[in-house]
Amino acid sequence: MKNEARVQNLFGRYMEGSIQGEEKAELSVLVSKMDDAAISNLLKQSWEEHPQQIPVFSEAESASMLEHILKKGAPPTQVFQLPRRFWPFLAAASVLALAMFTGWYYFMKPASTADQQALAPVRHERDLNPGGNKALLTLADGSTIILDNAPTGKLTEQGKTQILKLGDGQLAYTPTAASGEVLYNTVATPRGGQFQLSLADGTRVWLNSSSSIRFPAAFAGKERKVEITGEAYFEVAKNTAQPFRVDAGGKFVVEVMGTQFNVNAYSDESESRTTLLEGKVRISTPEGKEVSLEPNQQARIAGNRLRVAESVDTDEAVAWKTGWFMFDRTDLPGIMRQISRWYDVDVEFEGKIDPRSFSGIVNRNNKVSEVLKIMENAGVRFRIEKDRIVVIP
Repeated sequence: MKNEARVQNLFGRYMEGSIQGEEKAELSVLVSKMDDAAISNLLKQSWEEHPQQIPVFSEAESASMLEHILKKGAPPTQVFQLPRRFWPFLAAASVLALAMFTGWYYFMKPASTADQQALAPVRHERDLNPGGNKALLTLADGSTIILDNAPTGKLTEQGKTQILKLGDGQLAYTPTAASGEVLYNTVATPRGGQFQLSLADGTRVWLNSSSSIRFPAAFAGKERKVEITGEAYFEVAKNTAQPFRVDAGGKFVVEVMGTQFNVNAYSDESESRTTLLEGKVRISTPEGKEVSLEPNQQARIAGNRLRVAESVDTDEAVAWKTGWFMFDRTDLPGIMRQISRWYDVDVEFEGKIDPRSFSGIVNRNNKVSEVLKIMENAGVRFRIEKDRIVVIP
């Protein structure tokens, strides 16, 4: 009963748009443990309590979407034995509810019967496990420590700062005394790796795969400056006397006082993105362009162009941090770049690239075959070979 109350609370907050990323992951787990009747009641209750949140779909659109959902192996009969007037709600709730039930839901025209029959099963030579906590620490003198193999406890010292590996696997920098010496360290994750660390000022950093951060073991001077490549999420410790700056590989600089934000600056992406969850930041480019962000805004940089997107889905931007792939109208190459980084595998397109885009959510802890199998339901085929994934036209 306690779980039912928690599910109702979280789902209500989802419908109101106030749920956070980690809470959405919790809701997914709780819903997966509910029986069909309980899920049906939850959907019905949410429709009645939040009718203003439901967009209007025509009866034909609702029927088509519901039929498509059922073909994807969603929970049987009881979940959908609701009056016809609830069909629009089922369509609107599919991003959350149906993604939880089936692991994936996407918006597109369903493949025809002929197309489905033409898609013969593809045999894979091997399978790939998901990534995990893997990183390499490079100290100021050039020596290195493999963090995923390092024991818990004190690893070493840099100046008057102890470097500890905590019981939950993350790295922590703990100053023992003030130090004027500046010693720079670097933590880098490989493909298939991620890592979390706490800097000397208390700032917490999450690194996505194929990413790095260079930082001083202890902050001195008038600012706290770090350099990153790839993707990182920051929860910056507040210190108005010592602003925090993130240099994204020379592409742009993020300046903050104390806030929560995500920086995606992969070199193989067409644009870099900084997404603000809390507080306020200022983005500046080498060309002298500047913008300030408010929560739920995103700065996008492509070449010399800098623009701000309003009211973005921050859950999508930080889904990787909470263990999910989340796509919102993402093209196939964009999806496969994320899969390549997380599963440490090369991707090759055999023939013309499918121009469709996908929206959905899937757990990053799945083996790659399970992720691909879900996408194959959309008519996309793959072949897993020794050291690569081949996308088949």
